[in-house]
Amino acid sequence: MSKKSKKSRASEEAAAAEAGGGTHPSGRGALPKRRATRHATPESTGRGTLGKAILVVVVLCLTASGLTLAGLGRIGAPHPAAPPGAGSPAPTLPAPPVPVSFSQTSPSKEYIHAGGRLVATEEPAGGNSPSGLKFIQTQSTVSCGGKGTVWGYLTWNDGSVDETGFVIEERYMKTGVWSPWTAIATVGPDVTMYELVLSQTVMEYRVKAVNGSASSPYSNVANANAVPICESTSCPAPSALIVSEFRLRGAAGAKDEFVELYNNSASPLTVCTTDNSGGWTLAARTASGASAAPVFTVPNGTVIPARGHYLGVNASPSGGYSLSGHPAGNGTTATGDITYTSDIEDDSGVALFKTANPANFTAANRLDAAGFSGAAGTIPDLYREGTGLSQVGTQNGDYTLYRKMTSASGGTPQDTGNNVSDFSLVATNGGFYGSLQASLGAPGPENLSSPIQRNSTLGMTNLDTSQGSSAPPNRVRDFTSDLANNSTFGTLAIRRTVYNNTGGNVTRIRFRVVTLTTWPAPVGVADVRMRTSGDVQVQVQGVWRTVKGTTLVQPPNQPNGGGYNSAMEMSLPQPLAPGATADVQFLLGLQQTGGFSFLINIEALP
Repeated sequence: MSKKSKKSRASEEAAAAEAGGGTHPSGRGALPKRRATRHATPESTGRGTLGKAILVVVVLCLTASGLTLAGLGRIGAPHPAAPPGAGSPAPTLPAPPVPVSFSQTSPSKEYIHAGGRLVATEEPAGGNSPSGLKFIQTQSTVSCGGKGTVWGYLTWNDGSVDETGFVIEERYMKTGVWSPWTAIATVGPDVTMYELVLSQTVMEYRVKAVNGSASSPYSNVANANAVPICESTSCPAPSALIVSEFRLRGAAGAKDEFVELYNNSASPLTVCTTDNSGGWTLAARTASGASAAPVFTVPNGTVIPARGHYLGVNASPSGGYSLSGHPAGNGTTATGDITYTSDIEDDSGVALFKTANPANFTAANRLDAAGFSGAAGTIPDLYREGTGLSQVGTQNGDYTLYRKMTSASGGTPQDTGNNVSDFSLVATNGGFYGSLQASLGAPGPENLSSPIQRNSTLGMTNLDTSQGSSAPPNRVRDFTSDLANNSTFGTLAIRRTVYNNTGGNVTRIRFRVVTLTTWPAPVGVADVRMRTSGDVQVQVQGVWRTVKGTTLVQPPNQPNGGGYNSAMEMSLPQPLAPGATADVQFLLGLQQTGGFSFLINIEALP
């Protein structure tokens, strides 16, 4: 399916030591001795290769008496760590509000809440107009400059909360004069799509929400000229655009969803079609597998940068996408590059096609798919690859399904053509979704403005190149317990120097966690949580240097610390010039001691 980029090289830290039987921080007695095997690797020399440090891997073993790497033998039983979120019981919430009265002429609603009375103003259908109205062309019989027929549909965002329907109006231009606006159809509540068949005429459309005699202001006007796209049949065949991360509900409910696409290649990708349709379409099937429908279309001409992302989000005004505040580029957040309002059903499936014509939603035109197990038949098989994902059910939460990134995949999203092997479920609470337990982690939606993976052009070495990777100041173990910050057994600080080999200024650097031994962790494996840290002054070969801290990127809120797919932001007070360096620290909280691994991608913006 998608073409893989050249396999990146990963560097692995290791050392050899024999730790004596120290004393557990809790005072529970001596720990057994352990041996470690030394692995000779480039990074173990303390010097990295600029421009070649594709991934940063840390493999070590933490014991209560000190720090050893790749230890063999038995480890003293640590205190059992409480699951994420464990602690004081959650406060009892008041009963949901009970509506008392509401009328169109007096747009307010009274609620009885927790024994008192709360009056909240609500807008009826007339209060919020539909928005984002646009025409998507799906098929055409029009030759370039000729006559014919065009098929497509109108789509808009639902801006009201209690409409009984939407009225679609049109007008056309003839001999330079516009006709009066005329209502051509009324669709039901929450419907945000209407199919059209057009001749070679200049047409315009608008939509309003209605509720009884009340109506909203009109939407924007959408032009639906029946003009052919006239794409060349030599349009390059796309092969590298994949679904990299998605969720079909979130903390805000069933419509708190997004689908992230990723250009899994080292070259920019321009959307184009060969069937005169409007672009590449993400479609979704029902959970039963009985039918499927378009969700959004990436328009022709859209350019997705090498290693860049394109984000589609559910923009429903009630319970829609809740992560629009997630940091993205300089001065931007992870808002959708495109929006939709239809609900993708739980435990269903999505597929990306190189056409906007539903008649051409076939395996031959499919670019990628991600779907769940359960339903069988032709449609379900088209909307998943290989074995489907385990069903996650209808539990709300800040979870996501994202493609694994490993040293074997070169730090890029894994795409073997088998969904159950390629995707991982992570959540900020590390809880159960359906029958599947999520690993600790977080959604990380990225759009066209987000930093791009720069593993090949941002090098990384030890902070002090005269010392080994496991020695201070490159790695510092602090046994001070800090329960409030997910550090029951203290912290581990890992310090590195980043080199800018991009050939230009770098204005933003972010580190995305690809692999981390974290919750749930079996005995003998460390449970480690990413923590925000401030700048620190560190003496390196007799010279004091400022080592920049990193901040856990939120939202979503991650009270249990960062895990898989979490991102750590490095503050740059000024652009990092070509050839310049910056010192950085990663602070990891320990909830359980044991064998430990840590893998990150470097993302940056010019």
